[in-house]
Amino acid sequence: MLRFFFNRYSPMVRLMELIGVAAIALIIWRMSGGSLTFAQKLLFYAILLEYAFLRFCTFWRWYPESTPGTYGIGLQFLKAIIPTGYILAVMMWLFVLTESSAVLVITLFLLSVIAHVNVILIYLHFKDGDKTPVNRFSMTH
Repeated sequence: MLRFFFNRYSPMVRLMELIGVAAIALIIWRMSGGSLTFAQKLLFYAILLEYAFLRFCTFWRWYPESTPGTYGIGLQFLKAIIPTGYILAVMMWLFVLTESSAVLVITLFLLSVIAHVNVILIYLHFKDGDKTPVNRFSMTH
C-alpha cells in the first residue's frame, strides 16, 4: 500500500500533482477577477517559481549519457517530486477554499525546504570533478 502512495512512478503521486496543478490553474483564473491581495499574489508567484524550479530539476539531463532521473541527483530530484505533489494538492486546494495567506506562507516554506535541498545537490554536483553518477555501478538496467 505504501508503494501506491509514495513510489515516484505511482499513478497516485502523479494524480496528486495533477490535482495541485488544477488548483493552481483555478487560482490563476481567480486572479484575473482580482480576488487576491497583492501580498497573496506575490506569495503565489513565489510558489509557482519554486514549483517550476523543482520540475526543471527533474527534467534536466544531469548526466549526458543517461535519461533524466535514472540515477545520481536526477533520481533524488524525482524522489523530491513526491512530497511536492502532495503539498501542492493539499495546500493549493486549501487555499482555494479559504483564501488564507497563512496557507500560502506554509506552502512557500515547505517547498522552499525541498528547493533548498535541490540547490545544495546542484552545487555539490557542479563542484565534483568526477561526473560519474553516484550509483552508476550499483544500478541494474
